[in-house]
Amino acid sequence: MIQLAQQAPATTVPAADGLRREALAMQQEAARIEQSVATKQSALNELISEIAHRQEVAKQYGFDALLILGSLEAYGPKAVDSPLVLKKGEQAYLSWPAGLARHVSKMTFVGGSQGMSFPIGRTGIRYRLGTFRGHPVTQDVIRRIDDGTLVLTNQRLVFIGGSKSTSTPLAKLLHVEVYTDGLGVFQEGRENPNIYLIGQPSQFMLYVNFLLGRAPGT
Repeated sequence: MIQLAQQAPATTVPAADGLRREALAMQQEAARIEQSVATKQSALNELISEIAHRQEVAKQYGFDALLILGSLEAYGPKAVDSPLVLKKGEQAYLSWPAGLARHVSKMTFVGGSQGMSFPIGRTGIRYRLGTFRGHPVTQDVIRRIDDGTLVLTNQRLVFIGGSKSTSTPLAKLLHVEVYTDGLGVFQEGRENPNIYLIGQPSQFMLYVNFLLGRAPGT
């Protein structure tokens, strides 16, 4: 019918004119539907691509980083309860179970000994004569020293433990190393980092970066 309407002569009978107008209307509606389908298909392809990207990021980091980041950008972090006594204007956004660990030096001796041993009477005890040839080796090891709660606020990073506590103002953070099981936090005035052992350290670091990006002077 559409083709007949397009091929019809300029001068026609009234009945044919009506059919022609109907055919042209159908042609316009078909074009509109085709455009709508193309638009929806494009949106669907974008959604499929976004889902695949989110799944890839979630697989890499172990959580839906894009969803959390989008929520932070749109609504900001939500305040949570924590064991920390907050300062004026301070809000806590994360409060996670954590362990505190630090680098410590451990000295051991490596080498071997030479000599001989002989029994003392019938006591069953053997006496050894000889020398030990070895040398001390110092090893840097990470030792867990306390367990508690790691709290992130809009002003600082605080560990509250059974016997140890630490507080690092966000403004004094120099560097943070993300490990598979924790964070190594370097701050001004301290040579060695505090190491906080937590689950999902990358997710915790996402909040740290978000707050640092919105801190005064950044």
